[in-house]
Amino acid sequence: MKSIISLFLLCLLLGGSGCMTAKTIQNAQGEAVSHKDKRGADVEEHPNSKPGYYCLIPLTIPLDIVTSPIQLIVYLQLRSWGSGWN
Repeated sequence: MKSIISLFLLCLLLGGSGCMTAKTIQNAQGEAVSHKDKRGADVEEHPNSKPGYYCLIPLTIPLDIVTSPIQLIVYLQLRSWGSGWN
């Protein structure tokens, strides 16, 4: 029984959205801006990148794990509402 619960929790954590971590990485990378250089080659830059956000990732991963049960409940509720709209 204990191994089934552990396996379930592992699947739940791996299947989570990781929204806080994803948003932190998105802010750290910044918005990509594409342009052509002098030779006509495409160049992609990230002028609004904030590399300091990368140090927050060790904090956001445990927060995603802690909030994953709430995310699961909300996901299941939204999914059940969505099936009734067809």
